[in-house]
Amino acid sequence: MPAVTGNTIDSSGWNQHPQGARIVEVTSQLDGPVNTLKKRLTTLIDAQMPELASLIAHDQAVSVSYSDRYLKSPWSQMLLSGFWELLRSDQLQSLAVQTLAPSGSQPSYLLSHDWICVDDQAAILELWLKSQFDIAPSITVMHSPRDLLHCRAITVNWASGKISKILLDQGMGYWRGRTPYRDQMNFDFNAQHHDQAMQMIEKYSYAQMQQSGEWPTYISCVVT
Repeated sequence: MPAVTGNTIDSSGWNQHPQGARIVEVTSQLDGPVNTLKKRLTTLIDAQMPELASLIAHDQAVSVSYSDRYLKSPWSQMLLSGFWELLRSDQLQSLAVQTLAPSGSQPSYLLSHDWICVDDQAAILELWLKSQFDIAPSITVMHSPRDLLHCRAITVNWASGKISKILLDQGMGYWRGRTPYRDQMNFDFNAQHHDQAMQMIEKYSYAQMQQSGEWPTYISCVVT
């Protein structure tokens, strides 16, 4: 039979991550005080997401947006600002949030409970983010799940023109809140909007975040 010729195939890169894309498994790495979440995120990203770490170190975030159907409680909003703290920069100009309106009717009295009124949810989210970043955010509240993607995604536009998409498997819902004393988890949902925002500022100074189960969650990042 005639000889068959062939070429060598380079398989050295078959098991490597595509450049700019990472998936990280998270369990207890981010547990701790909410107001120091940035430090733990920085450690995690430096070790496992080098492309994103390089952008944070050498670039500037210009705009940041977050889409999450379940951003309906004071606790989830506090966690969001903890994540966004990582992206603070001198060139940051715009913040945007897309979420769903609350649908429950049970009385709320804990920090992790949802608002009942959509006007409260949107107004306090705007007050909270403005108090943390000194930027008036754009808040969009949808009323039907069909109008919003199910995935929880932080989109970052960088001064260099690059775009990062950070996908959070379970969003802010993966971490439950803890406080030094049980009654510190109480939250007055009947207070005026400004007073509710002030409650969040106070609790932000001592609240702790903790994984809500033994199973992991995943954070993935794509840089384009």
